[in-house]
Amino acid sequence: MKKSNQPRLRSGGLYASKGEDKLWRVLKVLAYDKSTVYLRLYTNRFKRRPVSIDPAELTLAMTVEHLKLDVIPIGVGCLPVDRASFVAEEKYYLGHAPVTEAEIKESA
Repeated sequence: MKKSNQPRLRSGGLYASKGEDKLWRVLKVLAYDKSTVYLRLYTNRFKRRPVSIDPAELTLAMTVEHLKLDVIPIGVGCLPVDRASFVAEEKYYLGHAPVTEAEIKESA
């Protein structure tokens, strides 16, 4: 599977990934170990792949904009996924935002 613009895996990495609903979503790497990547999945969805993102605009909550979509997106504070699957998935690096204490507490 083609992967573009992917630096080494690191905590705080922001990625765009296309969902089964054909909309682009944003994921943040909270932490990882040799077998698992812990992701934050935001409710923000885009019809076109974002090339950059303002982390302040990312949310886990549903907004009025979500009601215009055919599928209601769900945000997840901490989603553990298989590291090999995450690495193999087609995604695009958007930038970096430090993992906050609040994100760590929410994922515990």
